[in-house]
Amino acid sequence: AAAEHSVRAHALVDLLLCTGIRISEALTATRNDLSADRLVITRKGGTRAVVYLPQHTSQVLHTMVGATRTELATGAEADQLLFTTSTGAPWARTDAARALTRLGRCAGIRTRVTPHVLRHTHATLALRAGVALHHLQDSLGHKDPRTTRRYDRARTRLENSSARTVGDLLS
Repeated sequence: AAAEHSVRAHALVDLLLCTGIRISEALTATRNDLSADRLVITRKGGTRAVVYLPQHTSQVLHTMVGATRTELATGAEADQLLFTTSTGAPWARTDAARALTRLGRCAGIRTRVTPHVLRHTHATLALRAGVALHHLQDSLGHKDPRTTRRYDRARTRLENSSARTVGDLLS
């Protein structure tokens, strides 16, 4: 639904879902922060972090901003926000969130799609794929591992019990 709506919507959904960054981190990123496979973001508290971009995410971001590889290599791209309105104004967080909710409805998703739902989905998928909790904590920019553990819904499943795993080893 996002890809059919617009390049900007597609880029935002892809970026939030694939990287797990916060909406504020996405909306404050500039063209100068974007390279071929990375995006430098400003985390809560003002610290800067480098986020790896999957190839398809990088491609849609570059399509959206119209930056060519030559511009990126020479630093000739303008230092403007990646996500703006059609007039070039910053895309407000509330407007971006409303757009995600509309896109979710268009896609037939029953639950309300918010920026945090995409972040949560990223974390859930990463944990299911075997990403270590401490790596996910770093990726999400969490200072406290307890915050990251809230995303780990599988920890309460019986099949993930250490007793089951050790019991299987000893039987």
